[in-house]
Amino acid sequence: MVNPAIWPVRRDDGSRTVAVRFRYSDTDAPDQVRQAVATWIEDHPESDLNEDLSRSPSINVLDQESLDLLIEARPDSRHWKDWMVYLTQAIRASVSSVECEGFADLVGGMFRPYVPD
Repeated sequence: MVNPAIWPVRRDDGSRTVAVRFRYSDTDAPDQVRQAVATWIEDHPESDLNEDLSRSPSINVLDQESLDLLIEARPDSRHWKDWMVYLTQAIRASVSSVECEGFADLVGGMFRPYVPD
């Protein structure tokens, strides 16, 4: 059994994959989310995502109402959560038709609901 205090679970090599799950109501939302992520990355050239992430953040459309922002963290990553938070904030600020539902640990299979401030 996985210790719930350890989130997210790491693979044997130390890497982890987390998804920020969004529900959306507009069919254009997936493209708008992709654009929000691309814009944030372009507007923040000082952020070296490649140091912390094994691949660029990507969007996975789950169905006609939900999508995931995928964050693939390197084993030695220290700032992957920062990038996840910044990108989530950028999406929420620029795409009005999305609502953050929570955070999925794609290695350990656990889901944590989003709790607004």
